[in-house]
Amino acid sequence: MEFWFSEFHTGNVKLSVRVNKQLFAGESENQRMDVFESLELGKFVALDGEIVFSDADVFVYDEMVTPVPMAVHPNVKNVLIIGGGDGGVAKELIRYPDIETIDVVEVDKMFVDVCRDIFPEVAAGMNDPRVTIHYQDGLRFLRSKRN
Repeated sequence: MEFWFSEFHTGNVKLSVRVNKQLFAGESENQRMDVFESLELGKFVALDGEIVFSDADVFVYDEMVTPVPMAVHPNVKNVLIIGGGDGGVAKELIRYPDIETIDVVEVDKMFVDVCRDIFPEVAAGMNDPRVTIHYQDGLRFLRSKRN
């Protein structure tokens, strides 16, 4: 018997991935999270039925989103990542020794915990002492920081 995960884009378009096994299934107050293992993508995460990242492509976002702002800002000391609960962007940022603090704001603790467990190579950045994780909505976090 074959097991497929399908992500529906429109009524006429879907992306389907053959799955070897399901590694995690859970639901928090914020979202449903599934983690699968497949031949083509490796392990991949789906939130509310949509693929967020996979072993095959996680580096594309993490490696592209970090160097550009770091190259144009003259002296980065403090960084805020909103929605970076997988730890990939933090992993790229900890390579910069002049950064003093990295605040990661993620609404869903389940997402962070599962990524740490199943994707330790991506979440490795979360273990750096400069990283602080805030479990709350990004907009609420920003509003709490107003002067």
